[in-house]
This record gives sequence, C-alpha cells and structure tokens, in this order.
Amino acid sequence: MMGQYGKIGFLSAVLITIFIVVYYVVFESNNWPSSSAAISSRAVRKLEEVKYNVVATFNYFTSSEDSWHSPNDAGTSPGGRGTSPKSLKSNERNLAKSTNFQPWRLDVSQLHFLNADEQVDCPVVNNIFDMNQEDSLDFTTSVSDDIDCLTEGIILELSISSQRCVCVTGWNGPQCDIPDIVVQSTLPKTMRPILRNKPRRIYNALPFNIEIELLQARLDELKDLVDIYIIIESNYTMNGSAKNLILWNAINKGLFGEDGKKIMYLCIDYYPLGADVDGWISQDLHRNGIGMFGLAQRLHGYNDDDWFIFNDADEIPRRELMLFLKTHDNVPFPIYMRYETTNYGFYWVGQPTQLSTAATMGFVRDVLKFKTNSVRGMPNRDYERHGPTHNGVPLRGWIVGSDRQYAGWHCSWCSPLEGIRWKLISAANSDPPRWGDFPERADLDYIRELVINGAWFAEGPGNVIFIEKSMTDAKDYAPQFFIRNSKLYSYLLSNPHK
Repeated sequence: MMGQYGKIGFLSAVLITIFIVVYYVVFESNNWPSSSAAISSRAVRKLEEVKYNVVATFNYFTSSEDSWHSPNDAGTSPGGRGTSPKSLKSNERNLAKSTNFQPWRLDVSQLHFLNADEQVDCPVVNNIFDMNQEDSLDFTTSVSDDIDCLTEGIILELSISSQRCVCVTGWNGPQCDIPDIVVQSTLPKTMRPILRNKPRRIYNALPFNIEIELLQARLDELKDLVDIYIIIESNYTMNGSAKNLILWNAINKGLFGEDGKKIMYLCIDYYPLGADVDGWISQDLHRNGIGMFGLAQRLHGYNDDDWFIFNDADEIPRRELMLFLKTHDNVPFPIYMRYETTNYGFYWVGQPTQLSTAATMGFVRDVLKFKTNSVRGMPNRDYERHGPTHNGVPLRGWIVGSDRQYAGWHCSWCSPLEGIRWKLISAANSDPPRWGDFPERADLDYIRELVINGAWFAEGPGNVIFIEKSMTDAKDYAPQFFIRNSKLYSYLLSNPHK
C-alpha cells in the first residue's frame, strides 16, 4: 500500500505527464521538422521520456531512499563496459553522493597577520605525481555492440532497452555527448568533436588565499574529472605580511578526505623583492610558480594532449564543460570561458568575466616553458601564430559560455564579512586603488552595508550597484555543493544581512 506521500507523488507524476504532453503538442509542434516521419520519431521519443519520468517519480515517492529502484532494475549494459542501471534514478543521483569529505566553513580566527615570533614555515612537500599508470574510469556506456553513449548524457535504462542513445535534457548528438553549453559556444562548425575511447587527463591549477568554501565546491563539482589539482599558497600575503597557511592546515588535518590526495600542494616561502611597489611581481611569482615548481618538477608521465586549466580560486567551471573536454578529441584551444560573476555571494550579479583558461600540457611545456600565467593572458593571435596545430591539437580560440548558460561561476568576494575585510587588507599593490589602505573601507559595518545594498567599495560616480537575483533555478544559481549544503552556506545563497 502506498502511504500519504506515495499518493501525493503519484498524483504529481500524473499532473506532470499531462502538462508535458500538452506542452509538446501545443507549443513545440512549430519547432518540429516538417516531415511526418521526423515528427513521429520526436513525438515517440518525448513520450518515452515522459513514461520513464512518470515511473521514476512514482518509484521515488513509493520507496525508501535506500531501496529505490529504477523502472528497469535488472541487468547491466550489453557491452559490459558502462554503469549498471541498478539503483539509478537519473545519472545525477550517484554524483550527488560522491563527496567524500564533511563540508566546513572558513575559520575566520585564522585571518590575522603574524608577528615575527609567530610566523609559520612552509612545509616541505615534494612528492611526485606519476601519471604513467592506466586510468580505470570510463565515462561511456555500451548500449549495443556498436553504439557507445556518454553515460551522463543519457537516460540509462531507456537507452539500454532501446539500444540507442536517448539523451537527457541538456545533452545532444547521436551519442548524447555534446552539452548545450558547447552547442551554444563559438566552437567552429568545421570542428567535429570525437568521443575518445580513453579520457584525457585534466590538471586544474589555482592560487589560493582563503577560498576554502569555493575549493570544496570545486572538488565536488569536478570530482572524477580532474586528475590533479595544483594549488599554490604562501605564508605571506600579497602585500608582504606574514600569515597562516589556511589550505595547508586543512590538508594536514585530512579535511578533504580522499580528495586531498589529488592536491599537489605548493608553497611560496618568501616575499619577492620589489613586490611592495609593484604587486604584479608577487602575483606573477604565484601564477608562474604553478608551472615552474609544480608541473615542471613534480608531474611525471603526462600526455602532450592532456588539458591544463588555470582558474582563480573563485572561478568554478561547470561539470558539463569539463566532462566534454575530458572525453573528446578534435577540440581546439585556447578556450575562453565566460563566467557569470556574482559578488559577496551568488545573489548580487555583476558583469560577466571572460578569460583564457585552457591549453594542452605539450603547449605549456614547449611554447610557454611552464610560464603558466601566460595561459590566462595570452591573446588568441599569439596562440595561432605557432601554427594551425600543436602536437595534433588545433590552435584556434573559441568562447564557451553565454547569457543563456555560462561556463561556470565566478563568485568574487564570496566570504563572511571577516573574509572580505581580509582580502581588502592583504591585497597586492597591483590594481589601484587598494581599498585596504582606507581604514573606513575595511570597517566591518561599512562592508556589511555594501553587502546589504549590493554596492562596490568606490563611492560617487565610480560606484557600481549590482543586480540582485533569487534562487529560481537551483541548477544554475550556484554549484550543487552549496545547494545541497544550503544551511551551512546560507550566507552565500541569500543575503545574510537583509
């Protein structure tokens, strides 16, 4: 017998079914192909998806979390290579449970300058990351003897039963391997991405200050996609004051669980000469140090076509995009990722950010000589002057991310008030005005007013008022890590001071 919630769930499924059928008949018919065969094929596919979702919804509401089963609960994929359909509501279900650490918030008590007798030393960490071993992950499912689909892009049970790739919403192509974000990009139509037999590796690099919450969201969003994170911090701020090693303290305590083993930790234990006058000297040391001290010395056995992706700590690429890069050949670079930029949290929207982000490891080694900061700033023409390809990978810039769907999230100044203040007073002398030099701007009450009103640190004509948004679309509003842990991170999801 189904209980009260089961009845509600079943009625909800029926109403959803009626709505979807009416929607596609009334609103979508104008977008269907003109031929009756094509119309019939698309109609059948939509009805198949409706049937699947009805059964899935019914089972979800009439079963416990642990005993949930899919409409087609027996067997594995015919090819034996992919994921078993057993115990899957959708392809996102397992992903939501795979974080292997307990989420936590920044300890703001660590945010203070250290005296000479308090100064901490960088740890000696020089372990080698050897990538020669075989990868065991497979991101495809065989639905027949000669058809492979991208597992995250399909309705698994329906694809296996019909022996064809049936795409979930947001994925396209005969193998359901092209996400909407790539379809909407400026990737040249002459470039035909090819699903690889073996995924390529991804090395994701970033400098770290205090962005501990955003780092956890990154590890969760990109879990099985990034092979190594190369992260650099220092026991000095960007303006030369001694400070705590926030990231190292977390790693040393094992707070990242198994994911901590994927972090190549780098530490700069000095403040470079002249950086007190020209802050770019310090920033370049950190950004190029990722290549000179990390990639060149401690990463062995990489392939020339492996991806090197350079982000700031507050930029998180979307999983769909990174999965596409990991699983496809014939994808050119440089890749310019266009992020939605929000401030103080995910609720104040500013101007989008577009940055050169990705290059192959062969290019980083041969052309850039491990000066990894150039990945962020090199114009497209400087890439293309090296020829049409590099080690077989096309050299042609393209932009991914638009107002319809951004390449990821750029959450700027996304910290508690104490964290925003810390970023102000510890910033480099490279991007004037340095607001931390104005005591009134570093006052917590002043910062609170900025967060309440969505205002920037400047006043008068130079001020910026951000646009407020609400969490109407949980999938795109913020990384799912924050949505799932909304109580812990409520101050990032909605304005905590209103």
